[in-house]
This record gives sequence, structure tokens and C-alpha cells, in this order.
Amino acid sequence: GAGQNVLNIRAGIISDQEKLKYLQEYIRTQCK
Repeated sequence: GAGQNVLNIRAGIISDQEKLKYLQEYIRTQCK
């Protein structure tokens, strides 16, 4: 139902934020 879609979207947003954190850390270590 609609509630499940909201949960899926929220999970996708959370995973994207985790990817962004990972990329930022990766870039930071590469720039040293």
C-alpha cells in the first residue's frame, strides 16, 4: 500500500545519505 511506498522512499533517502557520507570521507582521505 501507500504506507509501504513511503517506507521504501525513506529507506532510499537514508541509504543515499550514507553513500554521501562515505563519498565525502573517501574524497577527504584522497585529498591528503
